[in-house]
Parts: sequence; C-alpha cells; structure tokens
Amino acid sequence: MKITYKQVLDLGFKRDDSVTDDVFFEQYGFKYFIVSLKINKKYSMDWDVTTHLVTLYKDHNTFQKSLTLDEITNYIKLLK
Repeated sequence: MKITYKQVLDLGFKRDDSVTDDVFFEQYGFKYFIVSLKINKKYSMDWDVTTHLVTLYKDHNTFQKSLTLDEITNYIKLLK
C-alpha cells in the first residue's frame, strides 16, 4: 500500500539527504534521499522514494514488504 511522505514523517521517520546519485537524478528529476525509522537495535523501516512503499527490516534483512499504515503503526508500538 502506498504511504505518503507526510504520513511517514508523522510516524517519526527521518529524512537523510546525504546520498548523491546522479543517475537517479537523471531518471527521476530530483535528488535521491533516504527516509527511514530505526525502531530498536534489530528492527528498522524505510520508505521508498519512488514506490512510496514501506519495508520492515530485521537485522538489515527484509522482514516484510509493502506494509499498510496500520501495520506500520502496530510494528512501531510493538517493537519499541
């Protein structure tokens, strides 16, 4: 399920603009950035800037893809 940029920021995700990717800029017309949330030592989430989908990671490995807004909220509450 597509999640908006504002929705992930409201959930506590942080934006990191430190990545430089000229190929991405040429393809999409804007600079690449990362939007992520570290929930605890094992779990984190990221929001894809092109697909607007959120993925949950456990120990840096994909745990669950394409989370709904309710699933994101529940994982944050459960894993904090």
